[in-house]
Amino acid sequence: MSRARSDAASTARWVTIAACATVIVASVVRPPAALDADIAGVGLDKWAHVAGTAVLAVAVAAARRVEGRDLLVIAAAVVALGAAIEGIQVPLAHRTASLADAAANGVGAVLGVAGWRLAATNER
Repeated sequence: MSRARSDAASTARWVTIAACATVIVASVVRPPAALDADIAGVGLDKWAHVAGTAVLAVAVAAARRVEGRDLLVIAAAVVALGAAIEGIQVPLAHRTASLADAAANGVGAVLGVAGWRLAATNER
């Protein structure tokens, strides 16, 4: 792969990470009303937390092309972002910080890095 193509691919990966993080943070300020529903007895907002953090974890793992213990660092960083987002909600009158949301963020981060690890293992 040429240097220019490699640089473009790297830039695209980091743009994907920035887009994922932006969508996640923006959802704190103004969440969609559609997230009030339930699926299998679990609020759709929790599913959105899991999905969002899983996608972010995969995007970071893909951008960094990591494996092994580095995946734990990525999971921890994504969990920390989720906790920070919950902290951002504390002063917002129209939002409530939630330990359940933080837990869903943790589940998503772990599922994301586990999925990345599984996919990387299957490529070999």
